[in-house]
Amino acid sequence: MSAYARPDDALKLRAQLAGILPKDTGVEETILEPEKEGEVFTKELVELKARLTKQLDIKEFSKRLFAGLDGYDRERLAAGLDDRVDDECVFYLRLSKTEAAEGNFVLESKDCIHVAYKMAAYPAKKEVAVALVRGLLNGQSD
Repeated sequence: MSAYARPDDALKLRAQLAGILPKDTGVEETILEPEKEGEVFTKELVELKARLTKQLDIKEFSKRLFAGLDGYDRERLAAGLDDRVDDECVFYLRLSKTEAAEGNFVLESKDCIHVAYKMAAYPAKKEVAVALVRGLLNGQSD
């Protein structure tokens, strides 16, 4: 999971991530220098990244994520699952930074937290991963 902010907003972003991450999850901070070419971003940015590797943390996050989505966001995800799961069985979504600070899970497309969620699909096929995500959206765990 990753998110970006101006350096003066890095502490706020850290708090926003803490609102949705399992307790004691490490967050890595990287300073990104402005681009000299391309002009995608012209000022310094801070990137915060968190990676969940412990099975208990992954389960806790999954449970909170899928239980925390409202009906509207569930429908939006369900309608576009084929576009949100890649051929490597990674499920992508973007969450609101503002809502995350309150511990809420709300889809967002602009100022957001990027989540890449590797699905344990067996066999490792996109169709299997899509079915797993659909099951999680419908309240089925594991």
